[in-house]
Amino acid sequence: MGKSIGKANARIDAGSSKARRTSFIQDEKGMFVDGLESMARQFGMQRRRFGNGWCYDMPKSRGEGWVIQMSPEPGLFCVSAWFKVASKLSYTFDTDKPCMWLFSVSKGRITISGQGRSDRELKPMNQVVASPGTPITIHYSDEELICFDAMIVFEEYIHGRLLAGGGPETAFKPGEARLWTEPQINTPDVLLAMDELKWSIRKAVTPLPYYYFKCGEILMLIKRNQEQPELIDKRRADHVTWDNKQRIFKVKDAIDRNMLEPPDLSRLAALAAMSESKLRRSFKLVYGVTIAAYVREGKMQQAMRMLAKDEMSIRDIARACGYECAGRFSAVFRKIHHITPSQYRKSFDL
Repeated sequence: MGKSIGKANARIDAGSSKARRTSFIQDEKGMFVDGLESMARQFGMQRRRFGNGWCYDMPKSRGEGWVIQMSPEPGLFCVSAWFKVASKLSYTFDTDKPCMWLFSVSKGRITISGQGRSDRELKPMNQVVASPGTPITIHYSDEELICFDAMIVFEEYIHGRLLAGGGPETAFKPGEARLWTEPQINTPDVLLAMDELKWSIRKAVTPLPYYYFKCGEILMLIKRNQEQPELIDKRRADHVTWDNKQRIFKVKDAIDRNMLEPPDLSRLAALAAMSESKLRRSFKLVYGVTIAAYVREGKMQQAMRMLAKDEMSIRDIARACGYECAGRFSAVFRKIHHITPSQYRKSFDL
């Protein structure tokens, strides 16, 4: 996994306050920063080689799902996670080296605490967390799907390798990430770059130097947005008020509670107390996808869970997801996950 950077330990709190245990791990040199591998170990996840990286499988006793990590060089980690746990889990990333996390959250409640600040729940979009060298604790909710991708970068890696010799125009420190605004890190090109990163991690066939260049691309796109704000579209028509965002959040929750048979558009519009056209537009502005696309991807996420178990045939899973034609279901699944349902099931030796 490459040599470590900085002194660190990992801590986990699992379950309720009555059933909580805390563990510490540290290697023989007192150096242990390995992206999310220490978290995976503490969660009892089983490690296996996965293409150019590692996959950590959640034990059935704790839940289901996986974490895939690429660590091309010391100080740079690229992660994609998809799991669901029966009890709340917390993990403390404890390092004395400045670093930053760029999260791309798709689903689930993920809360960040530490750094002397109040708890912060990550929104379903690109979010940055910068550490000056102090502990960061990540809390994962229970009984719901957690799906996110992340890029973890240490300051000494940025200057010692990533942007070495780039001149003052590329100067960057993780602490500067605190000044980034949501619009600056959620422009279409940054979202696309993070999506490309996600699929490279999940397919695990791209040569490791790719992650070095992709990380630099993403950081420089954000730096450009910060220095040239006029490039960001600020049209009033694309603004969603705080009140309307709360209504859209309720709509998303209603869909998530019954993803396989979500309420129709008219019922969702009634829940949001807005017209169907305004609901469609507002939902896309908040989440970056249409309601139909969100439901379609959500059903394919549910399909992944069902395919991981040998309880239903692919045809039955297709019907459960609302597809009478198994071929159409397979086409949609492949378009979203870049793998066919049968290929995905075979990866579990089913």
